[in-house]
Amino acid sequence: MVNKQSLFEINLNDEVLRGSIVTKDGELLWPNPNPPKLDAPKTKPAPPAKHATAPVETNLFRKTLNSAVGIAVGLSAVLGFGLAVPDPALLSMASIFSLSLIAGYFSVWGVTPALHTPLMSITNAISGITAVGGLLILGGGYFPHSFP
Repeated sequence: MVNKQSLFEINLNDEVLRGSIVTKDGELLWPNPNPPKLDAPKTKPAPPAKHATAPVETNLFRKTLNSAVGIAVGLSAVLGFGLAVPDPALLSMASIFSLSLIAGYFSVWGVTPALHTPLMSITNAISGITAVGGLLILGGGYFPHSFP
């Protein structure tokens, strides 16, 4: 008969082994002791500043006004570009490109940062611009009666 104690060596000082053992020789070893780093004394939190600044109130009217003025200036620029450019094909491609930039900006940057990293957001915006460029090429007369 083989002695079971000679087959396995159980070192309870090893963190991994100790964390995976619940009982040994009928003795309950659970819950596991904290690792030494977690048993370190807690530091006191920093005292609050004596002169705390009051939170700045946001003026929603000013924020909405700035957004509306920005959109109006952008649409005026598109209208001015349309009056200055004689070629309607170039105007069509430029307007679709600029509208895709605006749509990509609002759709990507509107996502909470917890869902997208900044690198992923910019990558998605570039991919959207590339897709719109592909749609422009498809609609450029290479395929008659194409959807774009």
